[in-house]
Amino acid sequence: MYPIIKIPEKVKLARNAEIPVSSGPWEPFKPERNSVPLWVFLPWIFPMALLAFVLGVPKAVALIFMAAPIGFWVYVKITSDREYSNSIPVYQSLLRDYQKRKKLHDEDVEWIRNPLDTEEYQRSQVFQALKKATKPYKLSKTSKKGASEDYFFSILKRRFPGMVYQNQIIEEFESFLAYQPDIIYNNKETNLLIDIEIDEPYILETREPIHYINKSGKHTDEWRDSYFNAEGWFVIRFSEEQVVNNPEECCNLLEDLILRVEKNERVLSGYAMQKINTWNFEEAENFSQIKYREGYLKKKGLFKEQPFLKPIRLKKNEPPQMEDDIDDLPF
Repeated sequence: MYPIIKIPEKVKLARNAEIPVSSGPWEPFKPERNSVPLWVFLPWIFPMALLAFVLGVPKAVALIFMAAPIGFWVYVKITSDREYSNSIPVYQSLLRDYQKRKKLHDEDVEWIRNPLDTEEYQRSQVFQALKKATKPYKLSKTSKKGASEDYFFSILKRRFPGMVYQNQIIEEFESFLAYQPDIIYNNKETNLLIDIEIDEPYILETREPIHYINKSGKHTDEWRDSYFNAEGWFVIRFSEEQVVNNPEECCNLLEDLILRVEKNERVLSGYAMQKINTWNFEEAENFSQIKYREGYLKKKGLFKEQPFLKPIRLKKNEPPQMEDDIDDLPF
């Protein structure tokens, strides 16, 4: 369901980080009774009887030979019980000392990890994570834009002056189309980078379904989004219909995300955007047949034929596939 927000894993971990403290006292090991079962010694009775027979000793001595394993078991048991009994008072003394030191340690941890200091520490960790995000650079050529991208870009420039950009990428791939964000929010002071995507159900020129949920239940842009998350970027996806009909509410949501990340605050006005369900391949095909996109684009005067530009092919290694992420803010 749109809007979709994906958070870098490093930022999630930073937002839930705890102030480092010492590990605290070690709990003493509780003594255990070292009891050996009698059946371990019973098999030795027959060998001892055989030995007595071979040696030709008197019957009384033979009985002593046969009873020796049992006698040894009794000795081991008595010795073990004595050691166990002697260790209990020592353990109880160590345990009382441990409990006192653990209580003091827990109180220190609670004082160190108080809410105000924890919030400040987590903010510092978030900023450190943001600093590690890969910076984009400008393309030498301008790629083809969707019908609504320039429209929304102009509104974003007004709401976030000097913070939004187009025609930028992170890196180049060999024999692979570069992952180019529709629009980038880039706060160069904090290095907060957000890939702002506008998802259309199909391409106007070719009628080809895009940005759909495949048969395995995954969005066709999962790999792409995971790539940006792995580079330290946030990803926010709006449906084109949301951007066209409610651009200011989309901006409010973006502002809310920015304030949550950078200042742990929420925008005062909030946002009341109509949520749009994601679509599968068949639904996107149906939208194409009924010219659903053309309907809302024409109402805003945004429907026009655009010249087709060949995709920009760049050079470098293809990105590895990343794991899926959660489509929600973790804070």
